[in-house]
Amino acid sequence: MNKKEKENYVKSNYIAVVFFFVIVTLISIWCIDVSVSAMINGGIDAYMTNGFFNVNPLMSYHFGLYGIILSMAGFVMVFSHWVIMGKNAKNK
Repeated sequence: MNKKEKENYVKSNYIAVVFFFVIVTLISIWCIDVSVSAMINGGIDAYMTNGFFNVNPLMSYHFGLYGIILSMAGFVMVFSHWVIMGKNAKNK
């Protein structure tokens, strides 16, 4: 694998990982939105029909928060790796 192919391979890896974290972020935001709507309309004891296995809006809200936290941590790790590797590539 020559240098250009390796750079394209690394870029495609970054794109795939960032795309995964974007999808996790969107699902988490949607989960928070649905659960807050259910809690506003029916209280904490309301039932949700959002297609997931969980019908408890409070638990679904927390799943969404955990998803946001994990995806943001992933974004930070990918970005920091990209910055560090970019600086190392410039130094070589």
